[in-house]
Amino acid sequence: TFSGWIHVPADGVYRFFLGSDDGSTLSINNSLVVDNDTPHSFQERQGDVALAAGVHRFEVKFFENSGGFSLKADMQGPGLKRQPLVGGH
Repeated sequence: TFSGWIHVPADGVYRFFLGSDDGSTLSINNSLVVDNDTPHSFQERQGDVALAAGVHRFEVKFFENSGGFSLKADMQGPGLKRQPLVGGH
């Protein structure tokens, strides 16, 4: 589990991308935004959420079933190009 805080610069709809091998979920302010939570090879899913400007809590949960593993989380939105939220191999 990875958790922390993100700062969004403006009110608007933000898109979160979550790629993993195997399963993962991404929540913002305790609400599920991306559900990628099944055993699989690397797969990316995305979800949108309306956020007010300011600071918001995020949580990424990840599990490894077998074989290789990876996790990558990105975000984009008003005033933000796609950028890493958390990632690693």
